[in-house]
Amino acid sequence: APETARGCRIRLRKTVHHMLDIAVANEVDAITIGGDLFEGDRVSRDTIQFLSGCFEQVAPIPVLIAPGNHDYYSPVSPYARHSWSDNVTIFKNPHPEPYELNSETTLWGIGHTSPSERKNLIESFRVPQDDRLHILLMHGSETGKYVENRAAHAPFHLQDIDEAGFGFALLGHYHSARILETDRPIAAYPGSPQPLGFGEDGEHGVALLTVEPDFIECECIDVATQAFITLDLSPQESADMHSLAEEIVTSAGKRAADANFLRVQLSGIQSKELQLDLDYLKEFLLNYFEHVVIKNAMRTSLDIAELSQEPTVRGAFVRRLQEILSENGDDQELIRMALKYGLDAFDGEDLAK
Repeated sequence: APETARGCRIRLRKTVHHMLDIAVANEVDAITIGGDLFEGDRVSRDTIQFLSGCFEQVAPIPVLIAPGNHDYYSPVSPYARHSWSDNVTIFKNPHPEPYELNSETTLWGIGHTSPSERKNLIESFRVPQDDRLHILLMHGSETGKYVENRAAHAPFHLQDIDEAGFGFALLGHYHSARILETDRPIAAYPGSPQPLGFGEDGEHGVALLTVEPDFIECECIDVATQAFITLDLSPQESADMHSLAEEIVTSAGKRAADANFLRVQLSGIQSKELQLDLDYLKEFLLNYFEHVVIKNAMRTSLDIAELSQEPTVRGAFVRRLQEILSENGDDQELIRMALKYGLDAFDGEDLAK
């Protein structure tokens, strides 16, 4: 809905202010952005003006931007056409370029110049052989054990960072915050400042990098003010709608400060006492969540009785579980769960999830 999208944009801008406040409070040497700052093909002039104004407000702190695949640099991109403040540096080429942070540290930035960069942009690069600390800023896909389920852009391996001579890498592309390690912490994805949809779990925020002569410390700070919660619930013990609604609210767990979006799937076997009213349930949950989607996959006793009459393997499975239920008074919950997962498997559900 338009009002929901508008609320997300307002919260995102609030989060941008919060991130910049963190930078100012910590008196950082630079603010870095690892790409996908905006959607280049549909970003509004108002958004560019907002970002430009925010960056100008934190001057003289340098703001260093390494464009990604969604906001890639081109002669007609907002990076080229807008007049940014003097403290903003945009890396315009798909190879490492230096920026002297201070007398001891050099940051190397790489900018995407197309929406589909498939080359490894650092595998043949080596930093100068000097006594300086070299940090990489890049939008790219780590393709080893930290890989995220999204298209690979500027793919690389962790050893490429090490072999190039970088002491640390600040990365963009993956949306969940994580610190990457080999025999030491070597890189960080701070993640998108806000989760953008269902399936984006984990923390979202900023990475605060502290550099000393004998160590590098990276802290990921969660700044998200909204959350997308997916819940798969088997409410076999709920005898009334109020109890079911409260069970869902409790099961959703810790939530974000400003807005939470809920997607809940009800599964399992519906108790005989429960008179399911999805309209009531959604109305109740909207007191706690910004947006609610409910999918009901629960089976009633009548459904189970009908399935038991099937002349199929599924029917034989149901009949056998019903026999076990009638014979065993101690493991009723376990047997019902076996029936639920068995029927889910017959329906083609991925039980590994």
